[in-house]
Amino acid sequence: MMNKAMVTAALALALTAGTGWTAEVKLAVVDMGRLVKTHPETPGADSLLEKQAEEFEAEQKELEAEYDKLKRAFEESRKDTMDKALSDAAREGKIKIAEDKLMAIRDHEKKMRETLAARQKQIAEQRMRMQKRIVGKIQDVIKDYAAKNDISMVLDSAALSVSGVEMVLYGSPKIDITDEIAKITAKDKPSDMKAAAKPEPKGGAKADEKPKAEDKPKAEDKPKE
Repeated sequence: MMNKAMVTAALALALTAGTGWTAEVKLAVVDMGRLVKTHPETPGADSLLEKQAEEFEAEQKELEAEYDKLKRAFEESRKDTMDKALSDAAREGKIKIAEDKLMAIRDHEKKMRETLAARQKQIAEQRMRMQKRIVGKIQDVIKDYAAKNDISMVLDSAALSVSGVEMVLYGSPKIDITDEIAKITAKDKPSDMKAAAKPEPKGGAKADEKPKAEDKPKAEDKPKE
């Protein structure tokens, strides 16, 4: 894909064509968005990402179910501390139990946040790696095609500027080689996309991680709804 500077340089060459060595400059354009979408490896990549997202969603639901269980256990322990029939020693024991359960809730909340962030990052990185792999294969085909057809520069007609305007405002259909490139890439044999997207080991926050003593919550505190 071309950046703004490369496109500007290409247009400059086109405008000065006919004078000296630039008379032989030959330009072409391709729609990279279409080429990536129709590449044989794209369906496999999309399927792998979708499956990964479903696995992460199931993991998140399990964490939420565990959170609800911990919260119910804390509420029951908190009620026990309010029993007027308890002696001071017994009440202290009940409070200690409630505080431990509240601590478990706080630890679990942290684990849920860290797990969600890790999974979102993992999917984003996997998507980037797989797209880079597919784009690289398409670029190799374009380079080979350009060399065989004496094309000096190939621009991406789907590229947008920072303002959201198409980089190539107009290109004659005669110089659009998207169809030719698509026919070549269509012959590529899809490879196992798992090699391009290895998931990280599961697990968020460490279950045995404990906050500092001074941060220890009180039994009267309620967990976040």
